Amino acid sequence: MKNFLLSLGLAVLAMGAQAETKLSQAHVNSMACLENMGQNTSWGQCLGLIFEPCVSLEVASDAHLACLQSEREGWTATMRLLQEDVTEAITVKSAEDLAGILSGWINYVSQKCQAEGILRASHVWRPSSLAVRSQSSSV
Repeated sequence: MKNFLLSLGLAVLAMGAQAETKLSQAHVNSMACLENMGQNTSWGQCLGLIFEPCVSLEVASDAHLACLQSEREGWTATMRLLQEDVTEAITVKSAEDLAGILSGWINYVSQKCQAEGILRASHVWRPSSLAVRSQSSSV
């Protein structure tokens, strides 16, 4: 599914410069990185470009979370622009199928982020719990 959606996004880029004129240069650069992944870029390089606006902020700080939310909104808007370009170029039935796939992807990403947040919240490090484990393991 991930590879299909990535391929779909890259195909949209190849459709022409119409969407590129509406997209931020940072998003265009990130998508170009993804398009060339395996040839002259890596997944790590592409992630670095995608998350670059937030890397200087303290992880999990209010500013960091606000930055990530802003980036998510920006990427959602980019996907909508690209979806509009694809929709204009395909049949009505194909557009309906594509809308279903993309909404499924958005739901998947949302659920994945929520699950990760719950997981991280349940694994909060507590020095006192470590001390209890150390004492019981030495007995």
